[in-house]
Amino acid sequence: MKQVATGISPDFKLNDGWLRYFPNREEAATQLNCNETHKEEHHETHILTLDSAKEVEARYFFLFQVDREPGSGLLLQAMKAIAYKGYGNADCMEEVELPDPVPGELEILVKIHATSVNPVDWKIRSGSLKLITGNQFPRVPGVDFAGKVVDVGKHARRFRKGDSVFGMMPVFSTIVGTYATLVAIPEKFAAAAPANLPLEQCAAIPLAGLTALQSLRDRGGMKDGFRVLINGASGGVGCFATQIAKIYRGEVTAVTSGKNADFVRGLGADHIINYHNQDFTRIGEEFDLVLDCVSNSTFDACKRILAPNGTYVTLLPTASVLFHSVMGSVFGGKRCAYTAVSIQSDDLDILRQYAQGKTIEPRVDKLMPLNRAREAHELSESGRVRGKMVLTVSD
Repeated sequence: MKQVATGISPDFKLNDGWLRYFPNREEAATQLNCNETHKEEHHETHILTLDSAKEVEARYFFLFQVDREPGSGLLLQAMKAIAYKGYGNADCMEEVELPDPVPGELEILVKIHATSVNPVDWKIRSGSLKLITGNQFPRVPGVDFAGKVVDVGKHARRFRKGDSVFGMMPVFSTIVGTYATLVAIPEKFAAAAPANLPLEQCAAIPLAGLTALQSLRDRGGMKDGFRVLINGASGGVGCFATQIAKIYRGEVTAVTSGKNADFVRGLGADHIINYHNQDFTRIGEEFDLVLDCVSNSTFDACKRILAPNGTYVTLLPTASVLFHSVMGSVFGGKRCAYTAVSIQSDDLDILRQYAQGKTIEPRVDKLMPLNRAREAHELSESGRVRGKMVLTVSD
């Protein structure tokens, strides 16, 4: 157990340790269920104030590296996490200890067994998306999780302690993510984990699975028998999209490399296009839906292969995509759309049912411990991952 001092304003001197900071005495008293003191394991601890603190900002609490007087700290258990204090390459990530999160009234506290690596994790870490994510640090990457509920908020009703769950956190607004041993999350962002899968595979589903499902069903208007082309079919989203399109009895053409052809065929693809040998936008066929999972094509290029009322769906909302999306909604005909994933517990339940019915199977290319997160990011950035990469966090 690591000692953590709790304070409310910067006018008290402490020695090395992490501080959980509250913006005012009333909030500290409310969260600690006390007035002037808090009893934790028979230690009476005054709500402290701070002096000369080195500030490290986070969204829901502030952490400080401070000087702590002996006996002045509140005893709280600290969780392990991977974090970075500024944008950069994979080497900027380091192992840290942070105070255990506390679930809010409608939240659950999950002990994370596994999380997964998504391209958006390293795109945020590199600073490529800083216009969206801002400059709040330290930042713990990761949005996917699978694990067991260890605590529930006062008004949380969907889960009980001990339940196995999976889910995800918001992609861009999350500061303390799931590369950690614990996560406090609104219960609506979680669902019961597929009973037939190990938690490592469950962790591979949420972001990629939801993106695939919502891209096909909601953005692409997927219907039985659609002719679907999936660009990037061997990647995280592409793996799920190929399988989900087959659930809809779609005729699936998968764009991938030659070395991944058999892998994608095993997912259910009917036809394979090797992008090294052929430009899929010039094959002379028509599709009801083109899903560009890697966002390396354009609506203008794909119009050639779209049916008269076909839809091009991308995961990258460029200015051109936004323009064509509006124009298509006004004038009809060939449409352009992009997917901003929505965390819906109902959709997580659909994915759970698919997994339990064995109509989708999460494909985990590599399984690595959390302390190898740097290596995992480098592999993901290289584009050499087939399916998903999963980080194991705790037993």
